[in-house]
Amino acid sequence: MFRADEVLEQVNELSHAQGVAPRTPIWIISAAWGETSLAARLPTRADLDVMEFGRISVIKTTARRGSGVIGGAVSENSPGKEGARRAS
Repeated sequence: MFRADEVLEQVNELSHAQGVAPRTPIWIISAAWGETSLAARLPTRADLDVMEFGRISVIKTTARRGSGVIGGAVSENSPGKEGARRAS
């Protein structure tokens, strides 16, 4: 289980362990059943493309090496670039 305060570091560690190349897009999909969605608990960051559908979170970021944190520039075509966090 991922916690909002650790999810980016955890996913980066997992991607590194699996040999994912830096700057590779990574999608995090989370469904919350008894609590607030993961997307609602993440800090707003320019390097995350976050969409929320009720309690289902879809988070796009990129793999990084070394820092323990994932993220990268959001492309100009990313639907979440303007900071829209909710699609519902």
